[in-house]
Amino acid sequence: MPDNSLFPAPIVMREMNNEQIAQVYDVWRLIGCVTAKSIVDDRIVDFPFNALFWDLVLGKKTSLFD
Repeated sequence: MPDNSLFPAPIVMREMNNEQIAQVYDVWRLIGCVTAKSIVDDRIVDFPFNALFWDLVLGKKTSLFD
């Protein structure tokens, strides 16, 4: 039940059935595929990714303070 809060509630895997878990994995897989395809095609996609995410994708060395 939505409570109109700013941030979504965290996903609690223990309270979900197998169908709901599969649905969550499918959404994350789709986001990953879209992101990977945009990187390969050198296209700009308007997703608000954190700069640390891009450092990890590009294989840059990161530290605890990044």
